[in-house]
Amino acid sequence: MTRFQHILVPVDFGAAMHPGIDLAVVLARKFDSRVTLVHAFDISPFTAISPLATPVIDVEPLLETAEKELKDVLSKVRVEWPKSEAVIRRGRTEEVILDVAKGLGCGLIVIGTHGRRGVARVLLGSIAEKIVRMSPIPVLTVHPLPQADSPGA
Repeated sequence: MTRFQHILVPVDFGAAMHPGIDLAVVLARKFDSRVTLVHAFDISPFTAISPLATPVIDVEPLLETAEKELKDVLSKVRVEWPKSEAVIRRGRTEEVILDVAKGLGCGLIVIGTHGRRGVARVLLGSIAEKIVRMSPIPVLTVHPLPQADSPGA
C-alpha cells in the first residue's frame, strides 16, 4: 500500500473545500502524513475585467484578506491534525497547486470540487479537472455533500 507522507489540499474558502480537508485529515491520521493547505491568489480574474485598459486594482488588501482566511482555516485544521501547515502563492490556480505539490514533495493532492455540471462547468472551467489531467502524482477529488433540501438528497 502506498504511504502518502505529505498531502496537499487546495483551498478556495468556499464550501467545496471542507470535504477535501476532512478527507485529507482522515488520510493523514492513517498514514501519519503532513498536510499542507495551499491557496492560489490569482489576480487574472481582476485583470480580465477590462482587457484593453490597464487595471489599477490594489490587490494588497485582497491578499491580506486571503492570508487571514487561510490562517483561520489552518488553525481549525490544526485542532484536528497538528502536523498541518499552509502556504499562499500568487499565480494561476492550477500552476500554483502543481508547483507547490512538486516543491514540497507531496505524494497526494486532495481537492474538493464544486460539482458544477453542464453550461456552468463549461463557462467556469474546472480547476480540479485540470489538476487531475496535469498532475504527476495521484489526485483524489471530493464532491460536495448533498444538501438535505436539494432534490435527490
